[in-house]
Parts: sequence; structure tokens; C-alpha cells
Amino acid sequence: MVTIVSGAPAGTQSLEFTIAGQRHVLTVQPNHCDVFAGRRLLFTMNKDNDLGWISTWARWYAAMHGTNAIVIFDNGSTVYDTQALEDLISEIDGIDLVCVVSWPYRYGPHDPAVVFHRYWANFLQVSSYTMLFRRLARRAAAIVNCDIDELIGNEGGASAYDRALSSPNGLVTCKGTWVECVVGATEDGDTGHLAYRYRDKNALKAVCASKWALDPSRDWCADMQVMPSVHRLYGIPKSWGRRAPKLPFWHFKAINTNWKSSRRRTELLDPTRHRRLVDLDAEIARFCAGSNKG
Repeated sequence: MVTIVSGAPAGTQSLEFTIAGQRHVLTVQPNHCDVFAGRRLLFTMNKDNDLGWISTWARWYAAMHGTNAIVIFDNGSTVYDTQALEDLISEIDGIDLVCVVSWPYRYGPHDPAVVFHRYWANFLQVSSYTMLFRRLARRAAAIVNCDIDELIGNEGGASAYDRALSSPNGLVTCKGTWVECVVGATEDGDTGHLAYRYRDKNALKAVCASKWALDPSRDWCADMQVMPSVHRLYGIPKSWGRRAPKLPFWHFKAINTNWKSSRRRTELLDPTRHRRLVDLDAEIARFCAGSNKG
């Protein structure tokens, strides 16, 4: 359930409410949507991901989609500070606005009673989406949401932003494939994301949940019941997502600190189990042709 607070007089500085007998006071914070007005914005949450991974991720979106602004919610990284993140991304061609939000709070409780989704209570991530959507990005040209281990392709055509702007409802649905921790001989010399080019031959093991891009200028985005989340937007018809333009993305198991599960374990290439991702090969070739891979 979403509770909408309305009718607050101009100049309101705080809100007070009580939940389960506990009193809470929230200070009204400034809105920064004008700062990101007209930007092609990419956002994510991060904690201690390798700086090389973050660099590749940011360069990919700048080169493949024309990203020019990035917001990172940093969940209490300990191996570098927020300034190091800002400095790293600011040096990437095409990125002219970087905002690293210090977000050092608990992600959410781990629920051992839930077998298939023990991290269902991802309260912190959901709140970051709401802050991004309402306080930073409502005047952006378009928004893409993908994590450091996720790369959206462009299929040699329009970017995710352009497709969102031209789509009937302002949405793009990105369909995902898990990329296994398998390195073939032909990838010698590559590092990070680009080293991994194989999926499991079992289609059920290869598919992963969708991501999205959107045009926040659409009238429906002003509805306070609309809530962006990790894999979809709540408060809109599901049919919009099904009818939206589609783009592929790849979810790299190796680009992970094993914070949630032990998935970063390199395997030997097994032709009976693994299938080469030729579509990913083509996207990486386009990226390398237009971007300094080093």
C-alpha cells in the first residue's frame, strides 16, 4: 500500500508520523530534477564493485547508448570513497554529469525461510528508485536502470533512450540472458565483462528477469501510485511492458563480489553445456570499434 501525503502548505520543513507507536520526523529535502533536466540518465546501486568493472560499465553505456549522466547510490563501500567513484566516471568521454549518493544503510534483512528469494526485503534499493524517480530524474530526457553487472545492447540501431522516447508508452523492456563464468581461449587478453561470452544451453537457466528504460516526461509518470522497481514499474498496466520495444541485455555472473550468493566461480568451457553468445560478440565488437577498451 502506498500512502500519499497531500495538502502540505508551502514552506513545510518536516513531516511527522507514527508507525507501531514509534514517532518519526522526516525533513523535507530539496528537489534536484532541474539538475538532470534533458539528460540521458543511467543509475544503479553499488558497494565495493571493482573500479575496472565500473569503468567498463560506464564506458559501455556512453558509447552504446549515449549516456551523459550517471547516478550511483553507494551502499557504504569500504575499498574506495565516493570521490574516487566520481573521479573515475568523470574521466569517461561523453559523461559530463556524475552524482554519487552516499547510501550507507542496511539493504534489507535476509529471510532464510524463503527458499527462492531470500533477499525479497530489498527496502533500501526500492527507496533509492523512488528517490531517483521523484527527486532527481523526472525532467531527464530518458532513464536507463542497469546494474554494474548488466550491459544492454543496441542491436546496431537506436539506443535504449531513443527507443523509450519514441515508444507508444515511453517504455523499453530489456530481456536478459545470464552470462556464465566461462572463459574461452579466444578471449585471452580481455578483462572484466568482455572476457565472458557463454550462456548455459538450458534456456531456463539462461534467462533472467527483465530491466527497463523509460521516458519520464509521460503524463502517467506524475501519478504518485507509479513506483519503479528492479525489474518492472508498478502502477501501470502490465500490457505496456509486453508491448514495449525490446532490447537484449546480458547479466554477467562473474561481475560480482559474491555478496548475495557464491556465483563468481570460473568454470571450464564445456561444449556440451555452454553455448557461445554470438549476439553478445557482435555487440562487443561494436563497442570496441567505438570505444577505447583499455
